[in-house]
Amino acid sequence: MAFNPISLPNGSTIKNRIVKAAMEESMADVEHHCQPSKAMIKLYDAWGAGGSGLILSGHVMIDPLAMALAGDTLLAEDAGPQDDQVWRTLISKTKAHGAQFWLQINHPGRQVKKQDGIEAYGPSDVQVKMGRLSALFGKPIAMSEEKIQDIIHRFAYAARKAEELGADGVEIHAAHGYLISAFLSPLANVRTDRWGGSRENRARLLFEVLKAVRANVSPSFGVAVKINSSDFQKGGFDSEDLLWIVKQLNAMHIDFIEISGGNYESPAMAGSHMVMDEKTAQSSTTIREMYFFEAAKQVEQVATMP
Repeated sequence: MAFNPISLPNGSTIKNRIVKAAMEESMADVEHHCQPSKAMIKLYDAWGAGGSGLILSGHVMIDPLAMALAGDTLLAEDAGPQDDQVWRTLISKTKAHGAQFWLQINHPGRQVKKQDGIEAYGPSDVQVKMGRLSALFGKPIAMSEEKIQDIIHRFAYAARKAEELGADGVEIHAAHGYLISAFLSPLANVRTDRWGGSRENRARLLFEVLKAVRANVSPSFGVAVKINSSDFQKGGFDSEDLLWIVKQLNAMHIDFIEISGGNYESPAMAGSHMVMDEKTAQSSTTIREMYFFEAAKQVEQVATMP
């Protein structure tokens, strides 16, 4: 099964079902406004030769004033002068052996460390709570309507630019407590306007980003969503929220969904939500390695896309 091709709703076919997942490289050429570095191109050339059908980039930032890490790559109108050919080289080398290459695009929201003169933004002014590490993060500014619209535009620009540069698709990062994920969370989003409160309102940013992205790319260009199975926090985003959102995504021309979980406060994506004794850990590969298997099975029952 892993080596069988799979067709996506956009009409493209991935040569097999092996995916190189997104990993934060922190290998951007910072001196050239966070375009890919030569070392990063060499790395992706090797990954492309590895045989995966789909390769996802580490998250690409969309705002020069909101970088998850200083070494992340950046795709934004106001990024400063970049060499498009460098991006095209990264993409073409990654695809040279038949893989599809999709850029994961993201805004970190409130999960950015304090930096002199740079403000963090979120759905509400709710600070990241990480015990003694909380001091690393500033109190975010609740986003205005104008700021929200700017973010939607930035996602759309990054997707349009990714297609122009030769990528096969983009994955919208709506997991791990970053901006869209924070809007989805009743704990991080305590707004009382049309962007908060009800499940529909909390999901509005995700849906508006997807609509804007789809309107700015061709029908054959891939669009995917990475979303939490749960925040693994009492009162946070949960499996009922997930399944409701997936049902809405069925009508939004999405090519696949990636399931993850957790955030900086509860890092389930690193396996922190699993409590096992030694015997169980040694005997169950499913428990040890397939973190969100049960959630994926639930999603499979309601999703019309892979």
